[in-house]
Amino acid sequence: MPHVIAWDLETIPDISGFALANDLVGKSPDEVRRAMGDKFPKHIYHEIICIGALIAHHENDQLDRRCTWGSTCR
Repeated sequence: MPHVIAWDLETIPDISGFALANDLVGKSPDEVRRAMGDKFPKHIYHEIICIGALIAHHENDQLDRRCTWGSTCR
């Protein structure tokens, strides 16, 4: 019977990384955030704050959760 593994990453904008890459060092976090704009930042400008996983077993047209895992990275 097949198993399913699902991963989930939770991120927040990497304000300091964006500031460093865009000559905004010394600016306030609000100024840097405004410079980032309202669109979803490029992946390189994200900081991972949590990693999660789910392992499930598929049998009889149903998924049975076997294991969940989560870790906060901050």
